[in-house]
Amino acid sequence: GVHGVLSKHGKPRTACILACAAIAGLSILTWQRNALLGNEEDIWRDVIRKRPDNYRAYVPVISSLLERGQAGEAESLALAAMKRIDAVVNNRTANGFLAGYAEYWRPAIGNQLGRALLAQMKTRESAACFEEVIRNQPGKTMTHYNM
Repeated sequence: GVHGVLSKHGKPRTACILACAAIAGLSILTWQRNALLGNEEDIWRDVIRKRPDNYRAYVPVISSLLERGQAGEAESLALAAMKRIDAVVNNRTANGFLAGYAEYWRPAIGNQLGRALLAQMKTRESAACFEEVIRNQPGKTMTHYNM
């Protein structure tokens, strides 16, 4: 490795210093990442921050918010995701894979939006979300229960 190369050139001390610096740097990065992995919601929020068009990540964050009674924030996040989905699907220049991926996740985000609205007693808006999901995916059993 590095020690062997630098030792051959008479610099074993430099090799040791470089190895220790690399180990320290990687240890700090590992510690930071492990702190993040301690909470599922934070993991998914990190995914959304880094890849906002990863719509799968929105579902567990919205569910977590709803479980904690933060329906307003859940609604805002679901609306933001739906806006991104609509932008990709309606963009005629988007590649087919991205549009298909966005369209695939629309019902799940729509269902979450309906749940957030229902939690705030916005029953008409909630019913409209659930009806759209059912219209587009009649076999989505959970949405029928939400109605």
